[in-house]
Amino acid sequence: MLEDETAVVDVRGTPVRVLGSTLWTDCRLYGRPEFHGRLVERALNDSRFIRGADGVTDGPGGFTASEAARRHEDSRAFLARELGAPHADPTIVVRHHLASLRGIAARYSDGPVNAGFASNRDDLLAMGAALLRTYACRASVSRCLRHARNL
Repeated sequence: MLEDETAVVDVRGTPVRVLGSTLWTDCRLYGRPEFHGRLVERALNDSRFIRGADGVTDGPGGFTASEAARRHEDSRAFLARELGAPHADPTIVVRHHLASLRGIAARYSDGPVNAGFASNRDDLLAMGAALLRTYACRASVSRCLRHARNL
């Protein structure tokens, strides 16, 4: 598992850089992070089952939207730094949460809980696209590496 970490793996003789990050959401998707943060805390199991920064809970309800937002910022900085670093070979970005509203299925496009699944990080997607050979995957590393076989 990679959490704000980089690994280089050999894919048929090509060094492929893999950037791994959960990319927790910051609940800013719709511009009301406090409101959507409270909604996400009530609607998703994350606040009940994920340990907070203190190793037990980040407050009375467990993992909180503010903890996710802090971790989101750490991941955003990591990905921006790594995507900005020179690397001539292909790069795969593996993350758990969606990096853009554009990744949400049309039938869920107005869902208020989307703020718990996606962030507006089109800036990071643009950085990756500028590298020409960057693949963003919301899946396992093995599935992403299958995409890299077409390099």
